[in-house]
Amino acid sequence: RPIYHQKDDRIESHLLISVLAYAIMKSILFDLNRKDYRKSWLGIKKALSTSMRSTLIVTDTAGKKHHLRQTGTLDPEAAEIFRLLNINVSKHQYYSIRK
Repeated sequence: RPIYHQKDDRIESHLLISVLAYAIMKSILFDLNRKDYRKSWLGIKKALSTSMRSTLIVTDTAGKKHHLRQTGTLDPEAAEIFRLLNINVSKHQYYSIRK
């Protein structure tokens, strides 16, 4: 689709993000291919498209924010991709942020 940036810094930022995204994609494909997982980027995206994670943010009476994050059940192919990439997808996460 067309991109209509008119300011140099926005054009440069868009190019930087595009190059970084391409480098990350190629790195993921390289890593998976090295481990004998041979699927196209489209196939990987489709396998991961069902992965869901939700975050509930609650502020207590002291103004401290608590983030409760839960990951949905992964289908076997998505779980295999995360395992091959050494990405730990835990079922529950909890962390707090002071205000």
